[in-house]
Amino acid sequence: MLSLKKHIAETFAHIRSPKGVTLVELMVAMVLAVILSAGIFGIHSVMQDSFRRETMVVAAQRNVRGTLNLIAQEIRMAGFDRRKTDLFGLTDITMDAGDNGTLSFTMDLGDGGSADNGSLDANETITYALFDSTATPAADNFDLGRTFNGTADLVAGTAPLVAEKIEALGFVYAFDDDNDGQLDFNDDGDGIFEPSSGEGVYWAVDTDNDNILDTYLDTDFDGDIDLDDTYLGAGLPSNVNMESIRAVMVMVLARSKGPDLGYKGNRAFAVGYRRVPGNDSYRRRLLTTTVRCRNLGL
Repeated sequence: MLSLKKHIAETFAHIRSPKGVTLVELMVAMVLAVILSAGIFGIHSVMQDSFRRETMVVAAQRNVRGTLNLIAQEIRMAGFDRRKTDLFGLTDITMDAGDNGTLSFTMDLGDGGSADNGSLDANETITYALFDSTATPAADNFDLGRTFNGTADLVAGTAPLVAEKIEALGFVYAFDDDNDGQLDFNDDGDGIFEPSSGEGVYWAVDTDNDNILDTYLDTDFDGDIDLDDTYLGAGLPSNVNMESIRAVMVMVLARSKGPDLGYKGNRAFAVGYRRVPGNDSYRRRLLTTTVRCRNLGL
């Protein structure tokens, strides 16, 4: 019993010793602290960069989705003409100087909110196009406008703003030129649509701005317009008036509001007739939707 008490006393005496830590122990502890701090800072930096990057991507994608939904809803109503006056439909399918698509169409919504009245009123011609809005910063400005008065307020920069930082806009069209009730395709002669045999719908644009389709862009006929297709497309078997259009493919490319300095893009984008390099520090998102124009060709 006495021996045990003596051992405990010696142990506590050792603990209370003023000897402290050695210089080597202190240096080891400092090195470990520096390594731990660097690791924590590195993880924080990576997480912060990831958050900033994802925020840019989500913002750009949300911008595109909202824009696509609005355009698609209105294109579905293009040509609405319950009184069958033949006054309503697509009116402009040309491209701007930068090869971005523009689209104008009419629908009979009625005058002053009343029921459709069978006449073309001032608020029934809708145009979508890219423009330089006075409501946004001028530098590197890419904006999408929606207007009722043709191009006047687009040129002036005062058109209602649909979305900022829309870098490219494409409208591509499918048609029923022979009025057989189905979209025209590269038929091998048997009149049967056979995608497994390389047949596909003609998705076309107007390249010389005469409102007549002359060039198809989905040159591999896989249903998509992408970098696998021949850049300038190929000529249609015969040019097609826009009255034969039955579907519209809408392609919208959004760019982040600011650059991500830790990122270097190396992906190009096919947006209708355009090719956008994307070899800089901006984040981009391309979304596409196809709209069947249910009021056209009835």
